Amino acid sequence: MRSFIAVDIKNEKVEAAVEELKKIKADVKTVEPQNLHLTLKFLGEIPEDAVEKIYAAMQLSLKFFQPFSVSLQSLGVFPSLKYMRVVWVGFKEGREKLIEMQRSLESNLRELNFKPENRFDPHLTIGRVKSQRGKEELKNFVLSHADTDFGNAAVDKVELKKSALTPKGPIYSTVRVVGLG
Repeated sequence: MRSFIAVDIKNEKVEAAVEELKKIKADVKTVEPQNLHLTLKFLGEIPEDAVEKIYAAMQLSLKFFQPFSVSLQSLGVFPSLKYMRVVWVGFKEGREKLIEMQRSLESNLRELNFKPENRFDPHLTIGRVKSQRGKEELKNFVLSHADTDFGNAAVDKVELKKSALTPKGPIYSTVRVVGLG
């Protein structure tokens, strides 16, 4: 099964920005509100019998983390305004804790032969750019929200999720949950 480890992010202001992004004439596939998440680790295809080992590694990695709040601030694109591929919302407060969680997961998942990521930049993907159509309008949207304060979101659990790819987009379902605290 195709899987990843993530924190679901619930935030009305981010959801409103996604709705606004849908209305501009750019060729962007937006992320549905129920699918908004911060990926801590993409695992790829894993066999069903690996779930319990991954879950144990998650529990070990996260046992000392308490629930915390993150602030969502600024809207940007990867890799650049010239070549926009991903539209994202950034994290400000709580960002370092997210990085600590990700490093702890990487450390324990390495023992299960998962390749560590070289760079982890906490961000919330809200859209994927499909073509350059509407590029200027998208650029204006991004620049107009570059300093937006989207408020806070709670981080109180981390989930192992599976992803089923469909023509209408991915369908995520939770396989295991590790509560913080």
